[in-house]
Amino acid sequence: MAAFGTGLGLYDLLKNKHNIFNKVVTYRQLISGFFFAMGALGYLVSAQPAMLGLATSFVLSQVSIVGATVSGIVVMHVHKTRKEWLATMVGLLLIVLAAAVTAFLK
Repeated sequence: MAAFGTGLGLYDLLKNKHNIFNKVVTYRQLISGFFFAMGALGYLVSAQPAMLGLATSFVLSQVSIVGATVSGIVVMHVHKTRKEWLATMVGLLLIVLAAAVTAFLK
């Protein structure tokens, strides 16, 4: 997936003369991508039977979405309406609550 995105960026650079690597927003998005990558790596490591198991590790990887969303909002200085903030926070809260319920079911 990363190779596909890099390929699209290089295609855009060569074809349209848009250098996305000179823009600050490109590097800011790396920060929230880092949180998602850590969640994916944690999923791969902990999904092994000797570790947490598949069900628990999947839930933990989904909780990484919370970190990626919050870091993206903070780093990118996102401005939202009250309704958008409410929907975002309710969604993040539901993710955390679902993770907690799943953890206690085991």
